[in-house]
Amino acid sequence: MSCDLFIFAGEHSGDIQGDLLLKALLATRSGLKIEGVLGPRMRKHCATNLLSMEEFQVMGFTDVIKSLKKLRKHFLFLKRHILKTNPKAVLLIDYPGFNLKLAKSLKKSGYKGKIIHHVCPTIWAWKKGRIKTIEESIDLLLCLFPFEPAYFTKKSPKALFVGHSLANKVLSFEDKKPLFDKPIISIFPGSREKEIFKNFPLQLKACSNYLKANETLVISEIDPKYRQFFEQEIIKYPNLNAQIVSSEYNYSIMRASKLSIATSGTITLELALHRVPTVVTYFIKPIDFFLARKIFRIDLPHYCIVNLLAKRRLFPECYGPHFCENMVFNAFEKLYNNKKQQDQLKIDLAQISKLLYNEEIESTCSTAVLEQIYS
Repeated sequence: MSCDLFIFAGEHSGDIQGDLLLKALLATRSGLKIEGVLGPRMRKHCATNLLSMEEFQVMGFTDVIKSLKKLRKHFLFLKRHILKTNPKAVLLIDYPGFNLKLAKSLKKSGYKGKIIHHVCPTIWAWKKGRIKTIEESIDLLLCLFPFEPAYFTKKSPKALFVGHSLANKVLSFEDKKPLFDKPIISIFPGSREKEIFKNFPLQLKACSNYLKANETLVISEIDPKYRQFFEQEIIKYPNLNAQIVSSEYNYSIMRASKLSIATSGTITLELALHRVPTVVTYFIKPIDFFLARKIFRIDLPHYCIVNLLAKRRLFPECYGPHFCENMVFNAFEKLYNNKKQQDQLKIDLAQISKLLYNEEIESTCSTAVLEQIYS
């Protein structure tokens, strides 16, 4: 049975984007038939979940290699399903390593519907060869950052800067029932199991070295299954006043935070939009770091998206070999003890919000997608 739109999200950040887009689409066309690979947020909408997003979550080059067999199986299943059901349009959200191959394979196999890619792949960072694939396989490219459409000069794809939905979401957030009555320090350990296990112990240790007795440390918990791990780590610091709070309340945590340590990802952009001075960390296996620098030629002036947007280092970065005890401790200490730097950071971070804000972003995206479905 054919549907109007097949939608794919392969990771947590894609689920956030998909949730907002589905809400806007269904508000405009309530009878829209939608199915696909959906995350927990997207599964709350009136759409058929063909495969769960969690089936596609992998971390780092080596983990991708280990998961190739499973990913290939899912790839072939989805390709056959799309070709058989022939939806009017396919909407692929982020996850470019998988999605661009799927788009290319669908076009090559004769799929005549429109293919939309939401979130431009990081061609400005690496794999510029993807520009050709995008131009040959994608009909509409929805870009979150203002510098991205300039990379595409041909008629196809139609590349639109739509703004970033997070800028709108943060601006409209009202903390009607604050969880905290005084400023806190926060940790956002990540959304994937391996990154949580690798990043959190050092993030926690850095905070424990500097927090005063009357200060509260709040850890964001993406899933209750990590509660035991967090508690086992926290108990190592008996004098630390630490609380574990569900990530459902992330924006309340951010609104109360005067300083944070976060694992690199979309969360750092959300912290920036909340104007929270943040130390960014990311554990990278030595082999992955070697592959990134020497084989895939990833050599950026910054790796955190906040710093890339600002074109300078606003958030201290502790990546790869720089993710070690001394580097994390030093970065946190300098930010923690420098009120003047914190105040200036908040002023600088306000510009990030202005850069990405689009009051009509949901309607802009849904209108563009509907045009592809019904063109």
